[in-house]
Amino acid sequence: MNNLKLIRLDVGGEKFITYYETLKQSAYFRELILNKKAKGAMVTGKEENQEFFIDRDGDAFQNIMHYLRTYDIQEKNKEKLQILECEAEFYGFYDMVKQLNQLIAKYNQCYYVKEMPSAFEEMNTSKTIRFFKDQQSIVASYKYMNLDEKKYTYKLVFASPKE
Repeated sequence: MNNLKLIRLDVGGEKFITYYETLKQSAYFRELILNKKAKGAMVTGKEENQEFFIDRDGDAFQNIMHYLRTYDIQEKNKEKLQILECEAEFYGFYDMVKQLNQLIAKYNQCYYVKEMPSAFEEMNTSKTIRFFKDQQSIVASYKYMNLDEKKYTYKLVFASPKE
């Protein structure tokens, strides 16, 4: 098939026109366009005015099309990201699903700062390093001069899953 062939889509009542090239990374769309069949879809019209109707979320598909053209995910709302992840999974856009999983995981993290007056001076690296409980991880650290005590103090920023 010609990669520059225009494909007309109606997804949940929303109309889209794009190139086959944009959609072909998905096995779902390759099957739909080349074999005229796929789950939840039907073909309408003659060959020259052919349109593919897909009974899925048209608003989410707008975000999918933006991603396919720019590789950027604009959505920031957690609930909409979860819907978008479900839709991207349905169509088989697995690189997008991976990025969405990472974005959603950020909403599931809790951050806190803990002061460690001499955290790194007393660290003994010759002993076994223990992992933090509850899947905590250090995401940042910094030191600053405590002017009252005239010594450095360290602060660590931890991330842990929300409960």
